[in-house]
Amino acid sequence: MLKKHFKKIIYLLLFPLFFILHGHNAYFGLIPFEVLFSLLIKYVLIALLLITISFSLYKNGINAFLFILFLLCVFFLFGPFHDWLKTILPNSKLTSYSSVLPALAAMVIGLFWYLKRSRRNFQRLFLYSKLLLIFFVSMEVVSLLFQIFTSQTENNHLAVPINELKPTTIPNENKPDIFFVVFDEYASSKSLREDFNFDNSGIDSLFEANKFFVSYDSKSNYNFTFFSIASTFALDYLKLKPDGPISERLTLQGIKSVEKNYLTAYLKKQKYQILNYGSFNLNEEPAKTTPFFDNGFISNVIDNQTLYSRIKRDIWWNFTLKNIFTGEWRIPNGFKKAKDYHVQRNNFNLNGLINELRRETLEPRFVYVHLMLPHEPFYLNSDGKPLSDTVLIRNTINQRDGYLDQLKFSNSLIREICAWVNYKTKRKRVVVIESDHGYKFFDESKRNRKFWNLNAYYFSDNEYSKLYNGISPVNTFRVILNQYFNQSFPLLKDSSIYILDSNVKNN
Repeated sequence: MLKKHFKKIIYLLLFPLFFILHGHNAYFGLIPFEVLFSLLIKYVLIALLLITISFSLYKNGINAFLFILFLLCVFFLFGPFHDWLKTILPNSKLTSYSSVLPALAAMVIGLFWYLKRSRRNFQRLFLYSKLLLIFFVSMEVVSLLFQIFTSQTENNHLAVPINELKPTTIPNENKPDIFFVVFDEYASSKSLREDFNFDNSGIDSLFEANKFFVSYDSKSNYNFTFFSIASTFALDYLKLKPDGPISERLTLQGIKSVEKNYLTAYLKKQKYQILNYGSFNLNEEPAKTTPFFDNGFISNVIDNQTLYSRIKRDIWWNFTLKNIFTGEWRIPNGFKKAKDYHVQRNNFNLNGLINELRRETLEPRFVYVHLMLPHEPFYLNSDGKPLSDTVLIRNTINQRDGYLDQLKFSNSLIREICAWVNYKTKRKRVVVIESDHGYKFFDESKRNRKFWNLNAYYFSDNEYSKLYNGISPVNTFRVILNQYFNQSFPLLKDSSIYILDSNVKNN
């Protein structure tokens, strides 16, 4: 049956190809090939399923073609259509899934019966549809070639190129081991005291007892993780407009800017071993665990435009988390796996750090560690024990209480780290414990408090003359490279740049 419709099927398969090409061009150089290829395979299989069913229901191949084309439009273009509908009808019940999905179903059924019973000749519409598919795919191919030949990937790097780096002749044995430890969303003691009525002086005293320099008035440079880490590793502010809105493209550019950063590229040239226990891949040094912003996260940038993914993201939990007949809560296996891996990833990264602090190596090391704590999801209590799955599924945890519990647990990890910071080694040691930003759930009247972050430095030679209270992460490695690599970076003004989080959740 399908053999006689082979040409029609080929034209229909141009639709998923167009969708992938359009996504690739919109985020050129930001989505890995393996992600694009896996999405293309998935979409082609979905299209073939619809094709097989539709051609079996229609005797007229042209009518079947038009019906399948409409189904593909609904599937691939639902996201942009729904977003547009919510823009022109804000806060309207007409934009709810309970209104939109029945309307779409009625349109599909109505079109099916119309094409099934109609005796009209749709040859012209069929020809027009074929030409339109060819045109759209051709335009995407032209756009792809243009971006390739004009090297558009260079625009994806948000960091300003470093021109000040000088060659260094420091002997290998004089290069320090560098440990860069990030506690995600850990607020400064000042913020905890003023905004949570929480006394964190025990951790401040712990740092001082272990001869850390603490920047008590530190403020992060950005309110998003990927921008904050990217600027820290770039030793400079990023090419971002203050108060500009976040977008999916900027998000991917931030992730790419961390991955292709200047700091670890420079340290590799200095014969450093890069040990990545972080949440991002770094200059061909993949994270030892699945990155927090992994290929699944990147894939959603394209996939979330489809009908299936929107339903799964927005409303499917109503059917998977609660039995609609008994009202009992269910714990999906996917939720359990995600929770367990999140906890295991933090444990693995922490253990990797402790092991590196306890050993000495012939070559210098740069150890990047990123713990998603006290950042949500709030899976743990203050003792680090898992909360019940039912409590998590029902989302009955108070935001502030959940945050403080995981912060208290984070403090126990900081104590464990500090116990090994002073481990005696022949090589000098630099340990930086920072957070990428402060607590993020303040309203707009307190948005500046989102930047109040943890920022503490340990130099084994106790030479802190280049540090100062209020130093921010953008200057962290300027100081370290000046002090230990004979560089002469001028220190930048410590500023906080707010990026609006109206479109994408602040991380």
